[in-house]
Amino acid sequence: MSTKNLKLEYREYKLPEDFPLLVMTPPISTAPAWVEEPKLHFHNCIEIGLMHGENHSLSFENHTYPLQPGDFFVLSPYSMHYVNHTARTKSHCCDYLYFNPEILLQAFYPVAVPEEMHWYQNSQVPFLFSREKNPEIYSLLLLILENHRQRNTSPHLQQNILQGLVLALMGSLTRALSPPASGSSSRALSSPASGSKYRSLSSLLPALHILHTEYAKALTPTHLAKCCGLSLSAFRTSFTEQLGESPVLYLRDVRLKKACELLYSTELSVLEISMETGFSSLSYFYRCFQNCYHTSPGNWRETNRAIQKKGIVHTSFTP
Repeated sequence: MSTKNLKLEYREYKLPEDFPLLVMTPPISTAPAWVEEPKLHFHNCIEIGLMHGENHSLSFENHTYPLQPGDFFVLSPYSMHYVNHTARTKSHCCDYLYFNPEILLQAFYPVAVPEEMHWYQNSQVPFLFSREKNPEIYSLLLLILENHRQRNTSPHLQQNILQGLVLALMGSLTRALSPPASGSSSRALSSPASGSKYRSLSSLLPALHILHTEYAKALTPTHLAKCCGLSLSAFRTSFTEQLGESPVLYLRDVRLKKACELLYSTELSVLEISMETGFSSLSYFYRCFQNCYHTSPGNWRETNRAIQKKGIVHTSFTP
């Protein structure tokens, strides 16, 4: 399907803060409306679409992918897309799952979702799967949908079950999308070494929270050490041992990741983004970005995003 002259829409899903997960199913009575005018749009969260009846097609940025019953896809936040529902019957044709893994899995990862799971950030392509080739992931999706619809379970117990299922889903997707190199051992997310590493970060949690929420401020190792109740030398040593890099480099990486998110999802200028993410000067921002991504911020934006998000319609949805 051509994306030229399509209406663009930002569909902001305001997910519940305490449990950011939403399941949507096209109402059977309005199924024919889903074949009307295409509307290219993007969301502020991960989207998973599970196809049930008849054939569909997914338009992602400037490419189109055919979808058959049993196929499912995973889309990164802020990626432009549209699902063309060709089914003209009043049957149950698809389900959609939206969630924010950083908040939803906070009980398992109080600091941040592990780097291994960051495949969903700023992806250039949709992740396409089929029921035949990925039965484990497909079964997990069906379990999530089934448990989400149950009304006879206590809310707290239901949330615990869903959190566990989403964690299993993220682990399965990570294994499917990041297979180990030939001859290397698998990096299981639940391995003892990985679990031990995250449990040992407790003394650094105040600093890590500040780094991830106040990255635009002028943060110093001295201030971060004080927030953790540690001496500067003890803080630096512990931080480097646990995170693999110094507090200064970690802060730089957090700022660069946020800059990539803004480059991908907004029309802010490079100068505005450098200021929004806490870089002291535009030249320093360019230098850090070039050293990390081996290209300029402008080239990164042009390469990673095929459609400019200008003149969009903003639709806010609260479940």
